[in-house]
Amino acid sequence: MKRFLSVSVSTLCRMLAVIVLLSTANPFAFADSKESLLQKRKMYLEQRYAGKTTAIEKIMGARGEKRVAAKKAANKKTSPMLSASAAGSDVLYGFLMSDETEDYLPGLVTISLDGNATTSLMQESFLNISAGTCVLNDVYLQTYSGYTMAPDRFYSKNIETGEEQLITTYDSNDPLFFDMTYDENAGVIYAIGSLLTDELTSLYSISYTTGEYEKIMDLDYNLFTVAAASDGYLYSINDLGELFRISVEYQSCDYVEWTGYFPAYLQSMTYNPNDGLLYWGLFTEEGTSSLLTVETEYGMTEVVSETLGNNAEIGALFFRSDPTLLLVPAASSNLNVFIGSNGQRTATISWKKPTTSLDGNPLTSIDRIEVSRNGIVVHEISNPTVGANETWDDTDIPQGMTTYSIVAINEYGNGDAAESIPIYIGRDVPSTVNDLVLAKTGEGYELNLTWTAPLTGKHNGWFDNSTLRYNVIRYPDASVVAENLTECSYTDATITETNGYSYGVVAINDDGASDTLRSNVVIVGPALEVPYACSFNTEAERSMWIIEDANGDNCTWYYDHNWGGVDSYFMHYYYNEDCVSAADDWFFSAPIHLEAGKLYMLSYDVRMISALGQEKFRVALCSGTSHEYEVQEIDNRTDFQCDNIFTNASTSFTPETTGDYSLGFQVYSDANQYFIHITNISVKETNEVDMVCNSLKGMEVAVKDVETTYEVTVTNNGATAIEAFTVNVADVDGTVYGSVNVEYNLDVNATLIVPVKCTITSNTDTQLVGQVVADGDAVSDNNTTAPLEVEVLQDAEYNMVKIGHNTGSVCAYLPFDLSAYYSVTQMLFNPNILGFASTSIERIGYNYGLTWGDTYAKNIKLKIYMANIEEVGSLSGWLDPEIFTLVYDGEFSLDEDNNALMLTLDTPFNYEGNELAVMTETEGGGEEYFYNCFNSSTEDISDENFYSMSWSENEYTFDPTVEGMKTRIYPNFTFILNNDNGAVNGVNASSYKVYTMADKYISIVGEYDKAALYSIDGMLIQEANGENTIGVANCKQGIYLLQVRCGESVKTHKIVVRH
Repeated sequence: MKRFLSVSVSTLCRMLAVIVLLSTANPFAFADSKESLLQKRKMYLEQRYAGKTTAIEKIMGARGEKRVAAKKAANKKTSPMLSASAAGSDVLYGFLMSDETEDYLPGLVTISLDGNATTSLMQESFLNISAGTCVLNDVYLQTYSGYTMAPDRFYSKNIETGEEQLITTYDSNDPLFFDMTYDENAGVIYAIGSLLTDELTSLYSISYTTGEYEKIMDLDYNLFTVAAASDGYLYSINDLGELFRISVEYQSCDYVEWTGYFPAYLQSMTYNPNDGLLYWGLFTEEGTSSLLTVETEYGMTEVVSETLGNNAEIGALFFRSDPTLLLVPAASSNLNVFIGSNGQRTATISWKKPTTSLDGNPLTSIDRIEVSRNGIVVHEISNPTVGANETWDDTDIPQGMTTYSIVAINEYGNGDAAESIPIYIGRDVPSTVNDLVLAKTGEGYELNLTWTAPLTGKHNGWFDNSTLRYNVIRYPDASVVAENLTECSYTDATITETNGYSYGVVAINDDGASDTLRSNVVIVGPALEVPYACSFNTEAERSMWIIEDANGDNCTWYYDHNWGGVDSYFMHYYYNEDCVSAADDWFFSAPIHLEAGKLYMLSYDVRMISALGQEKFRVALCSGTSHEYEVQEIDNRTDFQCDNIFTNASTSFTPETTGDYSLGFQVYSDANQYFIHITNISVKETNEVDMVCNSLKGMEVAVKDVETTYEVTVTNNGATAIEAFTVNVADVDGTVYGSVNVEYNLDVNATLIVPVKCTITSNTDTQLVGQVVADGDAVSDNNTTAPLEVEVLQDAEYNMVKIGHNTGSVCAYLPFDLSAYYSVTQMLFNPNILGFASTSIERIGYNYGLTWGDTYAKNIKLKIYMANIEEVGSLSGWLDPEIFTLVYDGEFSLDEDNNALMLTLDTPFNYEGNELAVMTETEGGGEEYFYNCFNSSTEDISDENFYSMSWSENEYTFDPTVEGMKTRIYPNFTFILNNDNGAVNGVNASSYKVYTMADKYISIVGEYDKAALYSIDGMLIQEANGENTIGVANCKQGIYLLQVRCGESVKTHKIVVRH
């Protein structure tokens, strides 16, 4: 496979997400990238796992049967054994399951760490193990049936004596473990495994005394290994070789990094506390094994040995713990701390000294006791009595949160610490106030705030309540409206503007201040007027809404944002996961003044996944911000369809009475549905028919009497759907240059882009506008767009030719890629695509748009090169940049108010009528322009030619000797041509050109009288009389002669056909 230029992950993702193309480029073109290798592996595993549905089938494969057969055939001859004492304490141990040595003996082995990773047998064992780990002097092992893959038994094996003891038996209803680890901090064996029917693995804990297990959490991956590290996490590797960090406490499994290796079948990993690294006995599908270290923070790997044993398959890897660690004292008991009264900085600490060591055996003596305060030793007791009660008084303690710990120490080291509950010592500051309530006092805009005094200190310490006072802050303006109040109430009579108001209260005493407690929100002020709109994107907008949990299940609406990478706000309701409670939850707007008899339009956007949960929701006019004040239902949706994209919901309504109304949105879905998002709420007066002409977009250069296309965007602002209307493109004086009668059911608030073909007849530059005309349209001042300035070139001098199709296809990386700082592209156009012969190219244009977001590229440096090419046909690699001529060197920006870019070449290019190559270089792109795309063509590309090649990166590493990403699409181009060179109707009258196209047909561009194709030995194959193409798809590979007669001239061309 050829090595392709690397492409950024973001560019690749964008290409896959937004490009509509007909390309059969190799999906593994980016062979050097991590993402490409992982994608290959995923695709390979899909094939390897075909027909395998469970984690055990995928991980074990046929290895179990092969290993059992090998063990049965093993020669049980006497073999030298390495004693446990000879092995030492800082040695890697494991269980040898299989080896390429002909007469290998399975069992407990040591593994050298000197770079060779050789294995030395300590104790042979014919247990058919799946996983194991070590606790002190015993290795605990699970065995399984190599034929049924079912778990079998749980054994212990003493490291010193080799004695094996059966602890318990398992059957097919129990999980098979793939790797085990002992967490010394937790005193627990953890295992990765699965039931015979599970598709993915799970994390288990195992009692090494009974073999009983408990599932801790399900995992979203097929994990192979597990190792407990000293940082409190477990680490595991999946079938893609990716390292994960598992937290038992938080029930999480987080991706760390790809290790760069692909494991297969059973293997093991362990943690070495001496160097803080994971040691992984990698085994691959090819039957090779290596010993690696893996760094826990970033997943970096290092090879200890390229081979592990003789390609050994090793399970139950472990480093032995120092057995003397269990001889230290256990923790003291009955620890209590009594603090001084009224904020005095004193404490009395009492406890009972330990009577046993960590292994449960009686203590004979304790050398000393250390008492620590917040981690610092503040008191020692020498030669204390084992098991005796003890007290100690601490004085002059620094004010603040304080924790005491007691540690007993003997000749083997520090014992377990007994720690007190953190307690505040000294004078505390107040906690927050209680019972904070905000309410309207009457018909006006006055608000009354009440609360009760704090009862405890902020840290549950003693506080002085004799000096309590209060400050009050009003929101959303965050202004302090009262200070040093001694009463527990405040009335605000200063409100003049409509808003959702809340208040924060801070309790203060002479020692400090409490946290701020915020009240409920109450909306007061004059009613809002229509038109009204809210996107929830500002704090001011969000403060104008009240949320009500009407059914009191603590599952209600809340503000959310940054969904799918778009940082816009919306109201979010998520179903109650008890799967029993139906929804009954509301949110209410500030009052809006509405008049009886008028027609209004309510519009809002809804997002949900109908296939996963059919939400039911409705909207009502309410006289207050509670469901109890409902007056009139104006919308109700029970079967609204949406697939995780915001979809508009609109309805028209007429209030029954004039008044100030809050819009009340209620979700009342059945239990066990999913989610619903609502945003972009608006209310406006409307009419039955009201069409709006929003924008006119297109090239700002046209050629007189030459057809070009403009896009006119219209919106139905009326109260009902409209089925027929007319869209025009005219100048500001009323001359219509193009018109389309649209017969289309355009729903309320729906928008439609209408292409209008225009032939401009103006002899001067003009101003174009878009127009929409509909019968019964009650509003006329929104039917015409703002004018678009258009330069009109005269037909005697110029021609405009557009290549490509208006099919809606877009391309993210042609004619240039704006998502990376640098890009280089080459595009090849044959005469059939261009449709014109030799001429002068003076301007080129592109149509563009956004597939997401609203950020248009600005200040992009651009160079454009062109070249005349003889019969290339297809880009197999980069064309030599030296053959190109620089025709444009400048800068451009994409205009959000248009969709067309027209560039005047610095040097007009003399096109000779053969193949045209265009090369571009850009500088200044970036991720913010991720979704800037250009119109492209995929129609009529039935051959196998590659018409474009591209490269983009944030650093300039372009190398024309290394193949780029090639595709069969080409971007749409608009060419402004100067016809002074005698070109007539796009065909050169004085000559013709011959091309072989993808070895499927011969193209003859230009005028000729007769053509005949002969084999090399003179046999007539085919004749043509003025046709543009001669088919050669059925011709055998070889050399042919094409004879073309043009007037009195006859010329013979050599044609090479390759299939």
